[in-house]
Amino acid sequence: VSQSRYLIKGDSNASSRLWLGPSPSNGNYDYCALIESVNTASSNASADLRFYTHRNASGTVSERMRIGATGNVGIGSSTPSGLLSIQKSWSSSNDFKAIYSNISTDDFGTSNIYAGYFKTVLNDTGHSGSGNRFGIYGEASGPGFGGMYGVYGNANGGDVNWAGYFNQGNVGIVNDLQVEGGIGIGTYYSPDFGGSVLVPDGSLGVS
Repeated sequence: VSQSRYLIKGDSNASSRLWLGPSPSNGNYDYCALIESVNTASSNASADLRFYTHRNASGTVSERMRIGATGNVGIGSSTPSGLLSIQKSWSSSNDFKAIYSNISTDDFGTSNIYAGYFKTVLNDTGHSGSGNRFGIYGEASGPGFGGMYGVYGNANGGDVNWAGYFNQGNVGIVNDLQVEGGIGIGTYYSPDFGGSVLVPDGSLGVS
């Protein structure tokens, strides 16, 4: 201990480990959780921080999360390519949720609740670029059975329910648009009006 700092020195492989857990039996430290610092460069100028947990009686720990030397965080990924990278190989018949948010409240007044909030902002107006900005980008692909949903929404129980709501900008659809229910163009759709597509007078132009 020096100047209120604790130093855990590693071995010749430039790795230091901190085991967390109860007193292991027979010296088997693998039954504890583990935090490890690993130098990733020959000059020892870069280091990862890795987190391991022990799940069953196999006697081994598995890496669950890694913070790279650049600050990127990987869950299930040893080489995170973004600020947060999540990877998982899944073969079970049970549902898998990479990110799960469940917010429960009795009274939130007039404030909004965001289970997930994503925003992309270009602050420097003095520069230009040809790249696109995506607030949310969804992709589902691969062989197999079942549906592929790049973005899926469900809303119910409110005075007004929007499974998807686009406040500003145009909506572009490259392939087919398939709708089960009604469509309101330039207005809210209500089944009270009858029909499947509701268009106010003068709001629809066809060329």
